[in-house]
Amino acid sequence: EGNDIPGYPSEDGEQPKKDIPGYRFVETKKLPNGDTEHVYEKVKTSHKDKEGNDIPGYPSEDGEQPKKDIPGYRFVETKKL
Repeated sequence: EGNDIPGYPSEDGEQPKKDIPGYRFVETKKLPNGDTEHVYEKVKTSHKDKEGNDIPGYPSEDGEQPKKDIPGYRFVETKKL
């Protein structure tokens, strides 16, 4: 159904979820054949102004990134969507 995450191959048996850099755990599914499937979503960090517009010169980055000092802007908040 979903895509495999590079560097994290399928494993036999019932395995616990893993901490995977750049991904957030969503849920665990028990499949009809008895296999367990852990579902993750890719995490991206973007820099927006208060109106939700991208800040020029600061593209989205993979994974959770620390806040940046951006000239002409004051840091307000971090939102996890």
